[in-house]
Amino acid sequence: MSDLSDDARAVAAAWFGMSQPGQGHLRFAMVQSKPSARAQAGLNELLAAGIISREDEPSGAVTYRPLVSCYEHQVWAMKRLFDGTAEANSFRLVDPIEPRKKLRKRAGTITIAPLPETGSDTGGPS
Repeated sequence: MSDLSDDARAVAAAWFGMSQPGQGHLRFAMVQSKPSARAQAGLNELLAAGIISREDEPSGAVTYRPLVSCYEHQVWAMKRLFDGTAEANSFRLVDPIEPRKKLRKRAGTITIAPLPETGSDTGGPS
């Protein structure tokens, strides 16, 4: 497993480091978010190495399952985190598919909205 790129090892650690082989999964519905380009390259590398499997659903969703233990990658990532070398080459694991859109109200629906910021300019406590 040490022949993997650092990106693939980081993906293995982040998403599969604590999973037992054959248990657990990572599922992207591919509606609100998707793997970033670097994370997808890492997933592809793990797939090619036989470390994870991929299942494509008719809806477009994708599920990845660990086939072997990725714990050694978790240990590698933790060492990099504590010795300060992890941040130099960090990257986003997921990207939004499209910017968040404001929900339009439809008859018979309830819209839950976040509360306004508190502070003197909004009339709330400061």
